[in-house]
Amino acid sequence: MPGTTSSSRRTTSRKRPAAVARNGPDAVPAGSPSIPAPRATPPAPPSQPCNGNAARPAPRLPPVDPATAQFLERDLDLSALASSLKHARHPSIPGVDLVLHEYRRFLLLKVAYKDEFATILAAPPPIALVWHLHILDTQAYAAMNARLPFFLHHKLSSTNDTAERARHLATSREYYRTRWGDPPKSVWDPPLLSPPTPRPPPATAAPQSQSQSKPAQDTTGKKLRFRVRFLQEDKDIEFIIGPNTTVGKVKAAIADRWPYDAASMQFTAPNGERLADNVKLMAIGLVDDDVLLAEATRRDGEDDGDDGQ
Repeated sequence: MPGTTSSSRRTTSRKRPAAVARNGPDAVPAGSPSIPAPRATPPAPPSQPCNGNAARPAPRLPPVDPATAQFLERDLDLSALASSLKHARHPSIPGVDLVLHEYRRFLLLKVAYKDEFATILAAPPPIALVWHLHILDTQAYAAMNARLPFFLHHKLSSTNDTAERARHLATSREYYRTRWGDPPKSVWDPPLLSPPTPRPPPATAAPQSQSQSKPAQDTTGKKLRFRVRFLQEDKDIEFIIGPNTTVGKVKAAIADRWPYDAASMQFTAPNGERLADNVKLMAIGLVDDDVLLAEATRRDGEDDGDDGQ
C-alpha cells in the first residue's frame, strides 16, 4: 500500500536523529510508541504540629445517652450531700453549690470516657472530698449507679500513686475543657491549705475534764485541736494533738474508747486524700478546728463509751 510505505519512510527519516539519543540506558526499543515523561508530583504539605495553636480539631465529648446526661446534670438528688457539706463547713470547699455542680460534670466525664474502674480520670481535692462523702451514703450512691451504664468504682490512693494521679488529673482537666471550656480554678486547681503556724506552748495545762475527753495527746510544745467526724452517725470526736501524733495513734484511741473497728477505719484529709496510719497529722497542713472525715465498721454488741461530742 503506497500510502503506508510513504508514511513509513517519513517516519524513519524523521526519527533517525533521535535514535542516537536512545542508545543510553533510557533508550526505547525501535517501533515502540514514545512514552511521555511523567509530570512532577507536587510534594505533600507538611503535617501540622500537634502543639501550640495547631489547626487540630478539639476532641469532642464522647456521646452519652441523653437520659443519663440529664440525670447526672439535673435530676440526681444531692440534697443530703449538700446539707452535710454545709454543716461541716470544710475549708477545702470553696462553695457547696459550685462544688456539687462540678461534681456532676466530673461524673458525666467518668461515664463518657467509660472510666468504670478509676484508671483514666482523677478528681481534684474538693470534688474528691464530695465523692468520698457520696460513697459513704451507700444507699444513695448505689441508687445513682443503678441509673448509669456501669458502676463507678473508687480506689484508694497511696503515696506511690502521686505521679499517676497527677496524670489522671491532667487528663480530667483536658477532657473538661473540650466540653465546657476552662474549669473554675477554685475547684479544679485550688490553693494548698496553709500549714499550721508554730505557737508557743500554752501557759497552763488543759482542765482535767477536757483532757479526759481527748485521749490522743502529745506533751510536746505545739498543740492542734481538730475533730474526727463519723458521717454515717453524725458524730464528732474532738482531739488535741502534738506534732508527732499519727493517724494510727488517733485510730487506736478511738477504737479503745468507742465501738469502731480500728482495722476498718479510714480518714479523709481536708484535701480529699485518704491518710495512711503512719502520717503525722500536723505534717499535712491541718489547722485548728479542721475536720477529718472518718468511716469505720462498728463492733457488734457494743455501745458508745460516752454520749459523743
